[in-house]
Amino acid sequence: MTRGSFVSRDGDNNWAVTAQAQGWLDSGDDVYLARHIQANVKFFAELLAGITEETRVADLLDLAKSYGLAWTSSDQVNRRLSWLQSLGLLERWGFSRLVVTALGHEFLAQAELASPDEAMGEAANQGEMGEVLEIPEVDPIVESVLNDLTPTDLAQRRTIIGYIPRGRKAAGAPTLPERQGGIVESARIFLEFLEDGASVDEIFDRATEALSQKKSSFTQSMHTFRNMGLIDLVSFNRYAPTEVSTVVLHPGNEIDLVRYLHSKYRFIGELISLLQETVSVTEMVKVAASDFGCSQIDNSEIRTRLSFLVDAGLVERIDWSRYRATRLGLAIASTLPAEAVVPVGVVNEELGEHLILQP
Repeated sequence: MTRGSFVSRDGDNNWAVTAQAQGWLDSGDDVYLARHIQANVKFFAELLAGITEETRVADLLDLAKSYGLAWTSSDQVNRRLSWLQSLGLLERWGFSRLVVTALGHEFLAQAELASPDEAMGEAANQGEMGEVLEIPEVDPIVESVLNDLTPTDLAQRRTIIGYIPRGRKAAGAPTLPERQGGIVESARIFLEFLEDGASVDEIFDRATEALSQKKSSFTQSMHTFRNMGLIDLVSFNRYAPTEVSTVVLHPGNEIDLVRYLHSKYRFIGELISLLQETVSVTEMVKVAASDFGCSQIDNSEIRTRLSFLVDAGLVERIDWSRYRATRLGLAIASTLPAEAVVPVGVVNEELGEHLILQP
């Protein structure tokens, strides 16, 4: 119900009907509800549009696969058919024939349909013919960090990013403005708690009020941001944002933040280069281990990296588990010094040691 945007939950853990769902309840307009489902659920109107006189459920399963939906059974197809039938957009004649109703054709005339290429992210990735891609300039501070990286430095970057708070604003918090955003905005909000310098207790009080953080998650957050080099001790038990944080967390500098994180952590620029085609999170985890020896990187670590890349416009999410690099992302990745892929059990001459990578 939440994925279809029928219900939502507030900061006090209370459930409520969304405004759109309430609008349908008040009006009884089933086409309105169908449009709402289409706006929130993949392959809904597209399924209806794919039905002809000869179409069977198995055909719709094949059609779903062309939209990048790797379903192995017809369960999800049948769920959509049930919704379409209950909304009066579709009828079943006999055991197998599917017939689009007049109301269904009315709905299709109003619906904005995605093509298989658009659903797979291909159309957006190709750009206009002859379009010149502008790559944002690198901030001098970030450029200096990248230029100093050696092959040894690349191999010795940290593997684990760690925990970054993305909690809801606590009810009644008066000091933090309501803001929407992803992981980058969460980092900005957290560093605002430090102001020009604050004690651990002061930062914790602000994080508790604004993000509902508990002590354990707060400690992890402080550890993560310190390892990132975005905060540091300025006196006994007092922390402040670093110079580089004021650059990379400035709105509009999300790409410089990715460049900077690439200098600190393994498998970031390398991850972008991997996503020339649509790739699942599970496959990314496998490549991190097999090609770079990063066996500590799990699904959560991959998703943290992807969150930064998506916020910067370098990667686009195709569906829940699959992602693909944008044209800008691939262009940025080509400018970053990359860690070489080291086959299992070979000598890394640059590091002067025999590497046995864990599968």
